[in-house]
Amino acid sequence: MRISRKFPATLLVSSITAKHVQAFRDSYLKEGADPNTQRKRRATANRDLAGLKAILNRAIEHHNLDIPRPWAAVTKFPKSEAFGKRVIVLSKKDRKALLEACDCDALQDMVSVSLMTGCRLGELCSARVRDLNGRRLRVTGQTGERVMVLSEATAALLHRLV
Repeated sequence: MRISRKFPATLLVSSITAKHVQAFRDSYLKEGADPNTQRKRRATANRDLAGLKAILNRAIEHHNLDIPRPWAAVTKFPKSEAFGKRVIVLSKKDRKALLEACDCDALQDMVSVSLMTGCRLGELCSARVRDLNGRRLRVTGQTGERVMVLSEATAALLHRLV
């Protein structure tokens, strides 16, 4: 398990306090950083905090120690996951520039479908012809499976591409 920051290696597990673990978690924050950077830092801190807690718990179990686990009281940062507030709405000008930047027709088609449907790249890449049924498209990705009703223009583009 990789943790991106160092936790004081000179501490015995039995001497670790909640303050040590909280200081480790809080060391990821950077004063004056923009909100998106802070969100990313909190998300990283949460992942590494979970890893640190797992390592400490495993050490206690492995050595059959009967000691308190003060790190259990340290909570993760709220609302910091990667899917948090990272919503970006492209203007018409931005969408046009994005499409013009595509260096081949296949990429331009993929970007067009993504813009028209809101699908993620992985969802589009894993979609099969059988997933397109008239104006309905079934996609599967990290957030699970979803079925969307397509506009006539989007459905026409997809049917042309398959």
